[in-house]
Amino acid sequence: MPISLKLFPLNSENLSNLLSLDLSLNVFIQSGDLAWLSHILSLRFLDLSLVDLGAAIHWSQAINKLPSLVHLNLNGCVLLPFSTGSLFHANFSAPFVFLDLSNNYLINSSIYLWLFKFSTTLVHLDLSSNDLYGSILDGFGNMISLAYLDLGYCAFEGEILFAFGDMRALEYLDISGHGLHGEIPDTFGNMTFLTYIALSSNQLQEGILDAIGDLASLTYLELFVNQLKALPKTFELFLSHNELEGEIPKSFGRRLGILDLSSNRLYGSIPYTVGSMVSLERLSFSESTPKLYLVYNKLNGTLPESIGQLAELVWFNIGSNSLQGTISKAHLFNLSNLAHLGLSSSSLTFNMSLEWVPHFN
Repeated sequence: MPISLKLFPLNSENLSNLLSLDLSLNVFIQSGDLAWLSHILSLRFLDLSLVDLGAAIHWSQAINKLPSLVHLNLNGCVLLPFSTGSLFHANFSAPFVFLDLSNNYLINSSIYLWLFKFSTTLVHLDLSSNDLYGSILDGFGNMISLAYLDLGYCAFEGEILFAFGDMRALEYLDISGHGLHGEIPDTFGNMTFLTYIALSSNQLQEGILDAIGDLASLTYLELFVNQLKALPKTFELFLSHNELEGEIPKSFGRRLGILDLSSNRLYGSIPYTVGSMVSLERLSFSESTPKLYLVYNKLNGTLPESIGQLAELVWFNIGSNSLQGTISKAHLFNLSNLAHLGLSSSSLTFNMSLEWVPHFN
């Protein structure tokens, strides 16, 4: 049975000097009124994540009365949509640095009238899994201090903003799970501090090489389920379920740790130079963990013996291709960390002596 916050000894008049309040992860707590917060004027940190605020109709007005608040986490609180009228009349000057309103689903685009007031102070913003709809607004480009931005699965559509390039402090960007289409703009190259980009489950087609080719800090790039037709380089590369055609490039870089090219239209043989990817842990040319996935393509020819040089490889899947020939001890020579080998629906055969004992995991 849910417990109301009214049952807690939170007499706000006696908490006027409180700086931090964390009631997060209390899934059995609910509150229909947050007016009691308005007396804690010194409050700087507030975390009510996973507290049921579904009946708190005026939650935004209560938050607007906390002038010192810099950290607000209302993740998964079943929040009702913003009251537009209250936003216009709010006397609000909190210098927000951290704002998490993710996983509420009921927040609509009226939030922007309030959100863009903090363009110069916000460092962390998470609006993922909400119903924002429409295009991503240019106003996000004015958030010049933002280092973390998660807009994943918010029902956006249209093209990716050129204005993202103005967010030069950005390190983490997730805009996956939308109907975004067209090219990835060149202005992405201005975000030189980016280490993490997630653009999966969109309809993006071109521009990835020009957009991220010079991002030296990039360590994670997620692009699965798009319509890309060119191959980039990065530390962890997920390009499954696209429309990539042609042969596998001879070089992806020595820093690549995970490569997933499964469910594309790749053909030809696996290049011998795959053995130079010394950091590779996961390799898959099939359905897309270190990892190499090459499954569900049209690869043919034989498997290069240089695969045996990938000492860090943990996961290797080349099933459902047209590879032929034999697998010998040379192919498995140095794979001491191998835990998964996928060869389903292939014509490869093993050429091993009866005395041979595999030394991998």
